[in-house]
Amino acid sequence: MQPYEKIKNLMDQKGLSVVELHRQIRAQYGRKSISYLTLYRTVNGLTKVRDSTLGQVAETLGIPVKEIKKGAGQEDNHIRYDYDDKKEIYFEANDCDIMFAENKKKMPFLAGRLVIRPKGKTTIEQDPPGREPFFKWIYGLRGEVTCVIETNQGWERKSVKCGECFAFNSTLRHYFENNKKFKVMCIVLQCPKYL
Repeated sequence: MQPYEKIKNLMDQKGLSVVELHRQIRAQYGRKSISYLTLYRTVNGLTKVRDSTLGQVAETLGIPVKEIKKGAGQEDNHIRYDYDDKKEIYFEANDCDIMFAENKKKMPFLAGRLVIRPKGKTTIEQDPPGREPFFKWIYGLRGEVTCVIETNQGWERKSVKCGECFAFNSTLRHYFENNKKFKVMCIVLQCPKYL
């Protein structure tokens, strides 16, 4: 079964038309939401389903992207790390051994999406001090994530909104939190990768 067929089945189960599903996507993603035409073409199998579209549709329908891709030859190799038992906070990344197509060198970094539900907070993290310089970049995708870093002056907070970015030395103790009423998402880029 193709992804668009699974989406259509899920919509039927929930009693949603394309218009109603699009309203829900717009309510959730605002200006960043996919267009009605994109959703219509996706649901009716008139276009190739892009990951960005699939992500918004799956999130709104309350199903993991991998479930929609399963069986269609489109399964991805995501690694998902849950910070808590309730799955309220999670980090999702592509396989760490992503390869450059041209020269087959392994990528020296790890990138993934961090999702934090309202009032959620990750555990305190710290890359090994003294080994080599470790850096993290944060790029806001949705809402406003707060990065809390321990410095010589104490714990400092930096809010990163949608479309903004922030970088810091990840050998300092740090964590991420969501102080808002809605789920927040950001891209976290770790260089070099450390697992």
